[in-house]
Amino acid sequence: MNTLTPTLEVADGKITSFSIAQSAPEAHPTLRSHFVEVGVFDMEEGKAVFRTSYKINVLPQEVTEVEVLKGEPAPAMTFINMNDHGYIKVLCDPISMEFAKEHLGKLDSSLLRQQLWAVFYNMTRDALMSADDFLDLVLKHVCTEDSPKLVQTIIRRANAACSAFIPDAMREEYSDSLFKVAFKKLEDSTEAQWQIVWQRAAIGFARSKASVEILAKYLGEGEKIGTFELDQSSRWSVVQKAMAHNIDGAEELLAKESEKDGSDRGLRSALTAKSSKWDEKVKAEAWARYMSKDTKASHHEQSADFAGFRWFHQREMLEKYKQLFFDNIKDVYKDRTKEFSRSFFYNLFPHCPEDPEVFEKTEALLASLDEKDAILRRIVKEQLDDLNRAKKCRALIFAKL
Repeated sequence: MNTLTPTLEVADGKITSFSIAQSAPEAHPTLRSHFVEVGVFDMEEGKAVFRTSYKINVLPQEVTEVEVLKGEPAPAMTFINMNDHGYIKVLCDPISMEFAKEHLGKLDSSLLRQQLWAVFYNMTRDALMSADDFLDLVLKHVCTEDSPKLVQTIIRRANAACSAFIPDAMREEYSDSLFKVAFKKLEDSTEAQWQIVWQRAAIGFARSKASVEILAKYLGEGEKIGTFELDQSSRWSVVQKAMAHNIDGAEELLAKESEKDGSDRGLRSALTAKSSKWDEKVKAEAWARYMSKDTKASHHEQSADFAGFRWFHQREMLEKYKQLFFDNIKDVYKDRTKEFSRSFFYNLFPHCPEDPEVFEKTEALLASLDEKDAILRRIVKEQLDDLNRAKKCRALIFAKL
């Protein structure tokens, strides 16, 4: 996919130059023609106001000059893919970027806000915007959005940023801040669709023991957050996190939910909760199960078991399993089913972008694979790409500290 980047120059209150640069990924370095609509916005009486737009044909070259904007009054913001005509990634010029970050909630068009949120997240993933800046934008603007679907997307991206792009030392702080926002919105919401959105958000951002303890209080019979009672799937998520943090009464919560929910999904959720427990013996027994071929567990049950093994806050206790993963992964792919191997890899790979040893071992593993290991080689390469992306994103923040 091509990326379009505008350059806006102004002097004496007028546009002196406007151009659109086009780039392409190294793997697919083709520049293409694109039809875009450049929207122009002003700030009037504290409100972002649409002025006009221009239909532009971007040429299949590195830079397309947009002469029609020259001499026009300097805008507060421009956006080069108004109404989403082009199948492209777009960036904003610095003037427009700062305006959008400050006044996002004052833009009337929900489509434009959706596009700008996508721009911000894509810039974060590409290490063009620091993840803490992106999360600050979420904290500032997410509650002004009026679309549950868009808020769900923003929350999903914020969770990804907390998981991958924020330095380890900042992860809990930002998660707690986002948890407080989501929990307060859940307390205040009365519409079902919003309650579901904020319930999922609060549980997703509950990474600290304190936040999990807050949620666990609402697992009692008839307990409600505001007017909302947690649904069964969410109750299991809270139980799993309670076990992972070893909060008081976690075992009793697990027993109660297991008794209440005897479905297949309930059984699998209980397996995840059990392997989540912050306990060296539990982890050792779990690893022994994973290595044993003598099992009657189904693929879905095994995947549920895997899902509880690794937790970020348990990383010191799980340090020895880093080497065990790399020692065994080739044999797992050789001797076990495709489904087992894939689930084993994605759940148990030690995704630690701040650990040089993980990079070394992943690179060594990739180098040791040949054509007969094509499936594993592809997955390892993808994982190494993810690690490098996360490392690059975190470096932006480290550079500011």
